[in-house]
Amino acid sequence: MANLCSVFLHIEGNSAQLKKLRTKICEQDKDLLDLYCWFDAYGAYGIVNDIDEFVEFAEEEGEISLDLSVKWEPHLSDLSKVSLLFPRLTFSGNYEESGNLLYGEFFITNGAITDNPVDQETYLFNHDDEFSEIIQNIEQAKYSIPYLTKKLDNVTDYLYEGLVEKHLLKKIKDIDLPLFINHSWCSDENKEEFNRRLKE
Repeated sequence: MANLCSVFLHIEGNSAQLKKLRTKICEQDKDLLDLYCWFDAYGAYGIVNDIDEFVEFAEEEGEISLDLSVKWEPHLSDLSKVSLLFPRLTFSGNYEESGNLLYGEFFITNGAITDNPVDQETYLFNHDDEFSEIIQNIEQAKYSIPYLTKKLDNVTDYLYEGLVEKHLLKKIKDIDLPLFINHSWCSDENKEEFNRRLKE
């Protein structure tokens, strides 16, 4: 089974071209779907009951927003072909495929692709409000270490595994290390680090 890659796409630019593209997506234009099949609202990943929900069009802001589920990767080269048909539009956004740690941000205009792959931590910090809030709270915390560990125990998102610990380690002072030793979230690597610091 294919890993799903989430693509968060924003399209903006010339109003006439934007409306034309939106119409083609909403009408499920065959020629357009041949270029970028992931615009298929009734594809393999579930039927869309309201095509207008699938294609979020903010007329005042002059942009189209789409959240797509595609196979394996964002298929930017296919999206660039669509861009060539609409040269006065800019296609930009970000993508994530956590199974293979594939994360990035992209920008396409008139067929030219700028793809900026990033590491998981950078991606989550830039695009995941919960993760960035957790990290900012840790880095700016004047809270006690027991308070921070309690917060950490409440973090359930598997994407954060190890990343929150890394930032929390930066905040630890030698006197507080024993409080961490028996926490279930500790990896063997972190336990070794705790023990190393205790001996310093």
